Parts: sequence; C-alpha cells; structure tokens
Amino acid sequence: PPPNPAVVDPDYCNGCGWCEQDCPYSAIEYIPHTHPQYKRMVRVIEDKCTACGICMGACPTHLDKTSGQTKSGIGLPDFNPEHLQQKIHAHLNKLRGSKTVLVFGCDHSVDVRLIQAEGVTCISLPCTGMLPPSFVDMLLKEQRVGGVFITGCNHNDCYFRSGSEWTSQRINGQRMPKLRTNLSKSDAKLCLHWESATQQDALVEKILTFQQSLNSPPIPSTSKQTRHVRHYAAQALFYSFFVFFIGFFATSPAYTQIPVGHAVVKLSLRHTSQLIGECQTLSEEALARLPANMRHAELCPRERSPVDIQLLINDEEVLHETIIPSGFQKDGRANFYRRFTMPKGQYTLTVRMRDNVELAHFNYASVHALNLNEGEVLVIDFDPDSQMFSFTH
Repeated sequence: PPPNPAVVDPDYCNGCGWCEQDCPYSAIEYIPHTHPQYKRMVRVIEDKCTACGICMGACPTHLDKTSGQTKSGIGLPDFNPEHLQQKIHAHLNKLRGSKTVLVFGCDHSVDVRLIQAEGVTCISLPCTGMLPPSFVDMLLKEQRVGGVFITGCNHNDCYFRSGSEWTSQRINGQRMPKLRTNLSKSDAKLCLHWESATQQDALVEKILTFQQSLNSPPIPSTSKQTRHVRHYAAQALFYSFFVFFIGFFATSPAYTQIPVGHAVVKLSLRHTSQLIGECQTLSEEALARLPANMRHAELCPRERSPVDIQLLINDEEVLHETIIPSGFQKDGRANFYRRFTMPKGQYTLTVRMRDNVELAHFNYASVHALNLNEGEVLVIDFDPDSQMFSFTH
C-alpha cells in the first residue's frame, strides 16, 4: 500500500509557512489555528500529498529537554522526527574508531543500505529533503561521529522534484531552516554529494575519500559565555552600521526609483489554468484497487493549460506572452510578473487572458481608462473570485 500522507501536530505548529513554501506538490494550505495564541496553522491536502517528507525537513523541530524527545509541527506518521532520532541513535551505537561517517541517503537514488565499509553506517530516507538541519547540527557535535555525508538524487533529477535542492540550500544557509553550525573550511566534517541511482561505485569512492579526509575530532559546542560575547559584539556592529546607513541615505539619496515625470505599471499574475483533457469515470472495481485516500469517482488529468496574457496600451500591443504552469507535470500555478515605466498621462489599458488551450480566443478581458500621475504605481492583478482583472492604485 502507498505510504500515509503527512500529518500536522497543532501543539507544535506556529504557522511559520516554511513547509507550505517548500512542498513541491502544493499539498499544504493554511487554516485558522486551533490554539487562540496563534493566527494560523497548516493543513495537509491528502489527495495531493506524496509522503515525500520534505515538509518535515522544512519544519523547525523542537527538542523537549525534559523527555529528550524531538517534536515537529508536521511529519510522516510512519517516519516522524522521533522515529528518525531513534534510528540515528541505533546507528551511532554501531560506530567505532575516529574516522567514522554517518551517511544519509535517498530511497530513490543509490541504495546506501548496501554500502559496507569499516567505520561507515548508512540511513536511507524516503527523500533527503526530509532531514532537518537541526539533526545535522546535533550530529556534528556528537563525539561518536567523525563526519556526516548527505547524498541523494541529482538536483535536476530529484524523484520528489526539489528534495536535494532544498537540502543544499538549507545546509548552505540559503533557505530556512538553516544549519546553525559554523563549519571550518579547512577541516569540514560535512559533505554533500548528489549522484544518480546507477552510480553506486562512484558514490562509495566519494564516501571513502571523505572518510580519509577526516583528521580531527567532531566540532565542539561553543560555550555559552563565548556565544554571549559574539552576540553582543555582532549587535554593536549592526547598530553602528544601521546608524551610518540611515545617516548617509538621509542626506545623500543617489537613487530615484521612478524617473521624474513617469509612473509605473505592474502586471502580476498567479493563476491556476484549466486542465487539459477530460475526466474519466472509474468503475467500482477500479476504485476498489486504489488506496482509501485516493478513491475518487473520477480520474482527471494533471497537466494544465498554458496561459496566454496580452496587454494593450491605447490599443497598441506592448505585451503578449505564454506562461507555462509550474511543476514537473505542469500541474501547478502559472506565475507572471512584468514592470513598465511610462510617462504620466491618460491611458486606456486592455488586459486579456486565455487559460484554456482549446479556446481560440481570450476568455478573460478587462478595459480600464485612467490618468497616471507622476510617481504613481498601478498594480494589475487577476481576481479568481470575480473572474476579472483588478486595477489598484
């Protein structure tokens, strides 16, 4: 049977939205929080969830100091942070020696469970993207671990679209949640390496090379006193820079966002277009073969139609583009943004859109006459509720 979809724990969800941003399948949405102290929380759309676990890696996990258990606002019921913590401790007990390596791999790339090497133990995850950076922080300070090796699908060939890419960005401090450990460039205890499923020998060679490069004990924890000194020094430096920044740009504005005598028009679109193809009605026999959470009376295609957008200013076409929906199977939203700088004056703007590939004409159109003043910003957006374009000054 297919794995169960992710579940949300309201007690540990503060509605930060990191999981919603990272989900490759738009399977997470916001709802009002069950606790009055928070405004919102997330909910998993079970029909869209593939149980990749990337949301678990995006959640800022919480370590209960009383019980020693790890809690998370979202995770897989069959492989939550507590299960991962238990598996890690079991593998740590297998490590012996100074040059020890703990490997995290992906079920859909090279099967790291088949790798046998002295001082190396491997854990395979449904997707490397489910590994919380806080776990890596913990392992880099663990005395039994000489180094941590993270692998999985290549960035352009990830089984779950974005798992390996999001992991790289989190470890490199480019995406939340970030790795907190300050790694030394000269003596790295952490290695990221992405490999296709057919390159097992190359991966083993890379792991062994990394193991041989380890020549010092794990990174020690920074003392509390040292952290406080660094914290206050950083604060003082920041405030000094902030005062200088405000003082300089308060007296020397060298940049004007909108040229004199001009205005700005912004065309922004985030639209879900029509599906390509017809839905099929499934028989009772076909429904019975499907898991309970995937049973629907109709089976509809996933690919959505490209979106054609056209903008005319005073009946002259200035823009006509086709937007391909996002997602590997082109089943996501069509995203579009353009910015135009125009002289102030009176204009008639015509915006047209076609979101059905079977139509020969535009099925949405709006005309708006206006007077653009100097320095004014006009935002054109599409309202899915009214099925019309909105013009906001």
